Amino acid sequence: GGIGPAAAPAAAALRRRAEADPRESVAAWAHWRATADPDLALTVLMPMIGDQAGRPVLGQLADLGAHAVSAEPGLRRLTESTGEWIRVEAARTHWRVSGDPALAVRVLTGLARPLIDGRCLPIAQVALRYLADIGAPAAPAASIAEAVLASPRRLSYFGSWRTFTEDEDLRTSAAALAALPA
Repeated sequence: GGIGPAAAPAAAALRRRAEADPRESVAAWAHWRATADPDLALTVLMPMIGDQAGRPVLGQLADLGAHAVSAEPGLRRLTESTGEWIRVEAARTHWRVSGDPALAVRVLTGLARPLIDGRCLPIAQVALRYLADIGAPAAPAASIAEAVLASPRRLSYFGSWRTFTEDEDLRTSAAALAALPA
């Protein structure tokens, strides 16, 4: 799938694999990336939206963008899930398929809020990155970005050498978000 249209010669094999196992979301997604035909991916991915939707499936739907707009009601429900990782991915995916950033900004801002207090949870890091990806509509989350940039210490969750890379990634997202017009 990462190869894109250059992988078109593998399309038939990807289709066979996806049709042989209805849980084979990667093959269906790769087929779409190779052929630009979203039908097989939608057929495989849409039934997976629900309580059991995993992060990979949500990421694949996000890649489909507006082709997956019929997933919007299910994604909206998933943004209220008890699992934070599902909520963060469902919020991003909802934005990518619907084009409406309001729900994603609300959910992602809530998940990134611990950064204001210097608590650098992995979910908060991802939420801040997705807010930066959304761009101008995420400007209400600028206070979180400003808190990250104002912190005199390196923010990270894991420690060791990751402290530097996590902090740099976080500050890059925060700088992008803080630079947005209010």
